[in-house]
Amino acid sequence: MDYLYICNTGSDSVSKVCLKDLKEIKINIKRQNELVGPHGICPWKSYVIVANNYNNTISILDIVEDKEVANYYIGAHCNDLKVFKEYAYVLCGESNTLVIFDLISRKVIRELPCGNMPHSIDICKSNGIAAVANMEGHEISIIDCNKNEVIKTISLLETYPTKVILSEDGEKVIVCESNMGVDKNGRINILDINKGKSIAIVETGRCPVDMSVDFKRKLGFVSNFSEGTISALDLEHMQEIKKVYVGGTPRGILQHKKFLYVGDNYNNMIIKYDIYNGNKNAITIDKEPNGMALV
Repeated sequence: MDYLYICNTGSDSVSKVCLKDLKEIKINIKRQNELVGPHGICPWKSYVIVANNYNNTISILDIVEDKEVANYYIGAHCNDLKVFKEYAYVLCGESNTLVIFDLISRKVIRELPCGNMPHSIDICKSNGIAAVANMEGHEISIIDCNKNEVIKTISLLETYPTKVILSEDGEKVIVCESNMGVDKNGRINILDINKGKSIAIVETGRCPVDMSVDFKRKLGFVSNFSEGTISALDLEHMQEIKKVYVGGTPRGILQHKKFLYVGDNYNNMIIKYDIYNGNKNAITIDKEPNGMALV
């Protein structure tokens, strides 16, 4: 993994940032008469695929030529996507659906119902189980991608889930519960899919919106959007072990080796933070950095 790709929602662009020197290449996906709003992103072969909020499409970007090579209408308000086999599973936040797009034939093959405002999706490649965070529905949809059907819905408290990450065996789902708009901290909730209930909870900061998980070391890193901090979590003992102030409004977060890469949605920056010695540096990119992917 040599590059970090970042969706700049407010600028209709994707930043390709070299992990070694933080040099940026900007990939424009602008349209003359409409806003695009890149929001979620996922790698696929020699491409990255982008879910676009504002014009209801996905963009396919060639990562060798650094340009958009295709764009397809999917549905209202595309928030996030993941690829399983040769299919893109795209969340449409306004129609409350999961749209399945065949990347070979380049057409929509199926739509599945989700809860209110699906915002984040993850898929376990080993068993084909997907989890969807329905942000305004306060629930998690569990989907069998081998059969393309919803198999379970796990209800939460009114916590506005913004992110889901599945365990490596696909039996648990880690949920970032933001408590958006509520005067209390958010939390990370681990759900047992088979039991359909919570098995562990740890509190974070105000309005956590994204997270990255290091399964090998059982660590989690959470971006607390409303307080400009990052929470480092011990996921084995379910406790916050460190809180780091980075400033701004941290949104997207990814961990790679000893570094955290954090998108500051307010100051339009990418921050590179050394987990062990606390050193950090940053570069300015386009407006409203959101979804990120390592390629």
